[in-house]
Amino acid sequence: MVILRRIACITFMLTLAGILPAQQTNHDITLDLISHEGDMLAVVPWTANGDDLLCVFTKTIPGNAKGETASVKTMAVYLKSGKKLSKISESKTGDWFLTAYPLQEDGRFIVGWGTGSAYHFQIYAYAAGRVKQVFERGSRRTPEVLFDDVGRESLLFTDMEMVGGEWRSSAGRTTVFKWDGKAYETIGTVPWAQRLQCLSKESCAFLK
Repeated sequence: MVILRRIACITFMLTLAGILPAQQTNHDITLDLISHEGDMLAVVPWTANGDDLLCVFTKTIPGNAKGETASVKTMAVYLKSGKKLSKISESKTGDWFLTAYPLQEDGRFIVGWGTGSAYHFQIYAYAAGRVKQVFERGSRRTPEVLFDDVGRESLLFTDMEMVGGEWRSSAGRTTVFKWDGKAYETIGTVPWAQRLQCLSKESCAFLK
């Protein structure tokens, strides 16, 4: 019985020794390993709430699909700790990648995607180890970003109008959204020429 117990113990230890290195390897994520998951489109650093993050955009084409239109784009967010990366968020889309950048240092993160007729933009916030989408809107042009005296951003989305066969911002109206600490509040919609004067709901109310 003693011999059998020792054999069982040794077998268990050898099995455990074989499992642990594999588990540790799976957690050793590097950009080189990520690059093997698909074509790398962009790698963008993001700092939020004191943590360093890395947003990685890749493109893959499913084995049973053909052509660029069938490609899948992935946005993955990794938490950085020294040289180690830990994936904390992932999303996929069939749209084409346009742009991605932090709106400000230690703030939110904007991502732009393209479709057949327009763009759409998503904004993400990070807190307590989690990434959350806090805004989404479609547009024919990229938004303008302004900051008030305490550092909170406003997003200016202009609905362009067709003039003489061309899309023009100056003929359209601009909707202003402002971060209130928890979400983006709609401040107002005003003519493009007056968009920089729309700083609050009160000031926008007087603009025609």
